[in-house]
Amino acid sequence: MPKLYIGNAFSLGMLDLQPGEWTSIRIFKLESDEEAIDTVNRYLERGYDLESYVGHESTAKIISKKLKMKIPVKRIAVETNMVDDVILVFQLLQRIPPATELSEEQLEKIKYCWYFITGT
Repeated sequence: MPKLYIGNAFSLGMLDLQPGEWTSIRIFKLESDEEAIDTVNRYLERGYDLESYVGHESTAKIISKKLKMKIPVKRIAVETNMVDDVILVFQLLQRIPPATELSEEQLEKIKYCWYFITGT
């Protein structure tokens, strides 16, 4: 079953590539929370399994509010070949100091955007 991953970061290390293997990904910047909600709903309707990789409670609460659905805290390492899976990223637009966990109130004050990443 293909997965719709939801998280707050994206790294090339998430791509499950073998030496000498190529992949192609597309990254689309969404315009609003509503567009993020529509994207999630569209992929859930297509039968994708939602998988959170949000590692902090306060971040999961903010994402849950923005998407109007429960996004659980789940600290997992994502590995995908991006053939079937897609990723929705809640990206803060401010660098956070290392080893800092922000409260919901602090996160609410930081500008952010949504990125949708697909291999097709």
